Amino acid sequence: MTTSSNAEPVRTTTDADSLGVLGLQDVTPADAKEPAASRDGRADRIFTAAALLAGGFLTGAIATFLHRARFDAGFGPVWLGIVASLLVITLLAVGIRLYLRERIYVTSFAAGVIVAVVALAMLTFGHSAIILADLVSTIWAAGAPLLVSLIAAWPRLPERRERYSEHQSTISKEAQS
Repeated sequence: MTTSSNAEPVRTTTDADSLGVLGLQDVTPADAKEPAASRDGRADRIFTAAALLAGGFLTGAIATFLHRARFDAGFGPVWLGIVASLLVITLLAVGIRLYLRERIYVTSFAAGVIVAVVALAMLTFGHSAIILADLVSTIWAAGAPLLVSLIAAWPRLPERRERYSEHQSTISKEAQS
């Protein structure tokens, strides 16, 4: 202990003391049931999956409302809404699948899209339907859930380095023969 100018004892803390006060002290494996890193990783995964579920629902709801957008080109209606909606849903799902690699994330996104399409396909209390009983709406109601489900179920592709090393080993085996 040291004294300050007011003659009051001032306690100096060590790094270990300050870490203990903050709850950041090292935990020995015998004391911990699971490492803090895995708990943090699990929380991140749950949060990311929940965010993608909400994002899938929002994307599916917006695309459901916009799937019937069209314009008259003189020779008949051009249905850009269905094409754009299916393209957006597909590209987002493929992007999530390729970027995040784990299937849980794209499955969460797919579940959000499917829930949005199914919820908006039902008749409401006033008997108004957002998804009508015509060809364009049928393509949307069946196509969007089918596309995101297929993307979510697609098997995991090996890493590029793994494919390259397999290719190199095949070439070297052929060269040895």
